[in-house]
Amino acid sequence: MIGLELRELALPGLTEPLTVTVELDEVVAVVLSEPVATALADVVTGIAEPDGGEVRVDGAPVAVPRAGVPSRVALVPSDGGLLPHLTVRANILYGRCVGEGLRVEQLRGQLRSAATQLSLLDVLDAYPYELTAGRRLRVGLARALLRAPVAVVLEDRSDRPSWAAQLHRRDPLDGTAVLVLADRRDRVAGIADSVVEAG
Repeated sequence: MIGLELRELALPGLTEPLTVTVELDEVVAVVLSEPVATALADVVTGIAEPDGGEVRVDGAPVAVPRAGVPSRVALVPSDGGLLPHLTVRANILYGRCVGEGLRVEQLRGQLRSAATQLSLLDVLDAYPYELTAGRRLRVGLARALLRAPVAVVLEDRSDRPSWAAQLHRRDPLDGTAVLVLADRRDRVAGIADSVVEAG
């Protein structure tokens, strides 16, 4: 079943339109330069409009993120995208509590499950600066997965730990369409089902 579709996307920096289909339970990597990857992440998550083409999530056009409405596409930046003044626990819960107005008590079971799957139970009370770069990535992924998105976009940059090194098992990603935006093909060799080279 298709989770994420990029249909004839036109962006500055791309030499030709990009078409990529990511099924649920599949990891597809797109290899492209940093500025184009950032623009593509913004388009896929609904923050920006493409110059042409469209993004579809679970068969519907991607929606602009709004407060109180869970996004169907979650982004994990290459540094994890954590808020430095919040604990790991608060970072994981942030989107659901602040964005959707849920209480911590409502999310306790989901938090424990995400933290267990990503080996984060022992650092829930730590702050991002106390973690390794790899663990910060996993905290960002836990926060994304807690939102139960249809698709997840993972940024993979050469100056950061690779997702292939962080996800020894793909279980946390089960049931999700995963798009990895990498700057080198070798960075995604251990995780991607397929790789697309984009201009």
